[in-house]
Amino acid sequence: MRGFRLAKLIVVGDGKPEASISFEPGFNVLTGPSNSGKSYIVECIDYILGSDTIPGEDIGEAKGYDSAFLEIETYNGKPFTLERGLAGSDIRLYESRYADRSTAVMRTLASESQTKKSETLSTFLLKLMDIENAKIRINANGELGNLTFRTVSHLFIVNETSIIAKKHSPVRLATGYAKTASERAFNYLITGQDDHAVIASVNPKKRKALLQGRKDLYDELIAGLEKRVAGIDIASIGTQIQHAEDAITKATQNLTAAQTTLRLRSGATRLYRRRRTLLRPTRRCQLPDLWRSARRSLSTQDFAGTNGCARERSNSMSGRSPED
Repeated sequence: MRGFRLAKLIVVGDGKPEASISFEPGFNVLTGPSNSGKSYIVECIDYILGSDTIPGEDIGEAKGYDSAFLEIETYNGKPFTLERGLAGSDIRLYESRYADRSTAVMRTLASESQTKKSETLSTFLLKLMDIENAKIRINANGELGNLTFRTVSHLFIVNETSIIAKKHSPVRLATGYAKTASERAFNYLITGQDDHAVIASVNPKKRKALLQGRKDLYDELIAGLEKRVAGIDIASIGTQIQHAEDAITKATQNLTAAQTTLRLRSGATRLYRRRRTLLRPTRRCQLPDLWRSARRSLSTQDFAGTNGCARERSNSMSGRSPED
């Protein structure tokens, strides 16, 4: 079972007798005559659990007491002791009962007003209750905030003024942020359902301020641009643009003429090469080749009888003509 209960309250001071009161499990009621210290006890408990109001400033008997201890115990039986100086300070946490604190592990917890520190008293107490990650709605627009122990502490610590006051709800805190947050925190404790699924609507005042901020930014940007272009001669820029366009047109014409000339030269070159190919002889007639052909022809004929014929054959074989 998650949660904790109050076990014992102790106040100490140099040269002062230790004063203490023990609490039983369940519901505890402090009774007694006026000026017997009932309110002081409640103020001390509330102070150790995160209140900014220092207890006993208008009580003479409280002078000289400088530290208060609150012993608590989880429903699983694990004890803790919280210590806070009565002049205002952070809280010391001992993982033991009050009587054994000198040998116990000790660490410092930030009070609720110092939320920038990583580990706070509120975080520690809510973790004991297993509700440290709850989200609750904090205003009518549906904006969400983290549940804190101070948002629900008034449900567990009720002083005499709250009991006898007229038109005072024991569930709802007084006004504004605290009123909505306390109502949603009470609903969460009863139902077990927090407000993490609530989608916040835009506050009209914030929306108006946001739009005005954007308008101011745009006006500033426009003014800066107008200042930058104020000294620019528009007519001169127009003339420069016209000159650039004329130069581009002339360059385009020159490029077109050059491409035409290149195509004509390329065509003439191809025509010239083709004409040379057509005029080149397909076969060269060489004289030595004719003589070799004639010799092969004469060698196949049969010359019989005459010396003249023999000489003619001999001359033919030597590769010379008869006239030679």
